[in-house]
Amino acid sequence: MKKISVILLLCFWQLFAQKASFELGLIYQQQNNETKNQLDLFIGKLKDALNNYDWEFPLTDFEQIENSITINLEKEESGYNFKGMISFSSGIKQSGYTVMLQKRDVIFSESDISAVISYVDEPDLNNQNINSLENILKFYIFCSLLENFDRLSYTDNDNFYLYGEKYISKLTALTGRANSSDAIEKWEKRKALLDKYLSGAKNEERKLNALIYNARYFINDYKTDRARHFLPQIMTRLEKIPKESQTAFFNSYYADMAELLRLDKEKTYQDKVKKMDPAHAKFYK
Repeated sequence: MKKISVILLLCFWQLFAQKASFELGLIYQQQNNETKNQLDLFIGKLKDALNNYDWEFPLTDFEQIENSITINLEKEESGYNFKGMISFSSGIKQSGYTVMLQKRDVIFSESDISAVISYVDEPDLNNQNINSLENILKFYIFCSLLENFDRLSYTDNDNFYLYGEKYISKLTALTGRANSSDAIEKWEKRKALLDKYLSGAKNEERKLNALIYNARYFINDYKTDRARHFLPQIMTRLEKIPKESQTAFFNSYYADMAELLRLDKEKTYQDKVKKMDPAHAKFYK
């Protein structure tokens, strides 16, 4: 049985005022020239399709969003079925800032995926086969847009609106098509992720991500007085989320929190943060 191992790299998805650009590449660990050539053509056309797709951004006042998708797939013996894993990292880029680096802090991964890649046909982002590579990519792209536009939300009051909310309906519609017995099993992990968004279980975390992003934005823009005002809201919401979620937050943002704490001349929250995050206590001075 001949198998082809494929790694698809989708790098630097950049959004410029309602424009998305993709770079895609293929790496084969075992090569079959005919299939390789067909997949190369397919991925090149998929890149064009993604670039020209209307992702319906709710905001336009941002520089760019960078995404990197790695799909490690092994072709099955016959047909267009592939198995493997996917990892996705994404973040908002703000050029010209040196105080604190913007980071790719939106991360998704899924192992044991099953994808259909009809590489002899034209890519179709409206593919009716819910198990197609196009639909799997769209799911995680919608998740990325949700998370990134959450961070770009206006956080002027405690009950601020999350701009990523727009993509909940798109995720629901897409996932709702996975209703056959075969698709239900293959989309189980994706449905579980969507359920967390639908239940509101991630709302506090989403709002925390918006607050820390905006605080970091103002620090980078040398508006430290505005940045400092985010600290009480961040602390209030941190206390509402489970310990596991607190740990994940601090693992991503301990440097940002350390910078915010340095702006707090009263040292109001320093000891509390050290207790919440003893692993990074040395940074909270």
